[in-house]
Amino acid sequence: MGRMSDATSTATPTGVVLDQPLAHALLLQAFDEGLLPGDDLVGDGFPRSLRSRRLAPTLTEMAFEQFILGGKVYVPFRVPSEWQEHLSAIGIVPVTPDADHEIEVGELDPDVLFGMLAQRGQTMTAERWGELLAKADAAIEEWERVAPVDSSFNGGWVSRVVAQVFKQPPPSTEEQAAWNAMQDAYEPIKLAVRCIDDFASVLATSLKLGALSSVPLRPAGRDADAPVAVPQASDTAQQTKLLRVTCRQLQRLPAPSTLQQTLHVAASPEAAALRERLASWSGRIHGGDVDEAAMIADEVAGARRHLV
Repeated sequence: MGRMSDATSTATPTGVVLDQPLAHALLLQAFDEGLLPGDDLVGDGFPRSLRSRRLAPTLTEMAFEQFILGGKVYVPFRVPSEWQEHLSAIGIVPVTPDADHEIEVGELDPDVLFGMLAQRGQTMTAERWGELLAKADAAIEEWERVAPVDSSFNGGWVSRVVAQVFKQPPPSTEEQAAWNAMQDAYEPIKLAVRCIDDFASVLATSLKLGALSSVPLRPAGRDADAPVAVPQASDTAQQTKLLRVTCRQLQRLPAPSTLQQTLHVAASPEAAALRERLASWSGRIHGGDVDEAAMIADEVAGARRHLV
């Protein structure tokens, strides 16, 4: 078989840490293909819960791509204990959150956040996001003005529970109105708050294991030298794009249609060689202005000439 031309050597990925929607899509696919034991009630109804979310089919396809790119994937989210060993055996590695490797994400780029929300089924625009933040800021300011003791959101909730248990005087009309406004303002952004927590979990696991993050560290189209939340971390955004361009050149799909087939492909020597090449191409692109489509087309054409 023909060889592609040599390129600058870069470290190959040691797995990919999946964001929660991709992890859930992959877990449900593994369960539906019979790779995991139990029925819909296993893990307190975990499969049934996933099925009820009506995960988009594109999430499964994207998860397969990440498996091809990493050779294995890490899941830093809850999975049923009955599945732990079975998952690790097929390269889907559950990871328990580690308090020693927690990351504080002060601010998440809005475009990255909107992408995470979209994968979770919530559409968000910059204009709508600005309105929601303004409403939340106003509600917080009013709550801090009238709160009797603890002005935090959680503290306010706890104080109300304590008041009910110990039969303390009910909050004033003004306090109750401010509290209700806080809850109303939080409801439409609570999924975004969970996204920030998930982003931190993925990055912490990525850094701990030396793996790639499936969550982009910067929006698509952003300058590769632009600052990111955690400079030491790396994501799969560039390599995912290169994988799709390569498959178009080869007239192939980026990943098979089943997890069983994906496992077979990801473990093959050809996939390992492709991962090395993708890492090399990614390094070349990061180091200078390179047209990825033209670069890949040249190398694929060269490899085909060696086959003649």
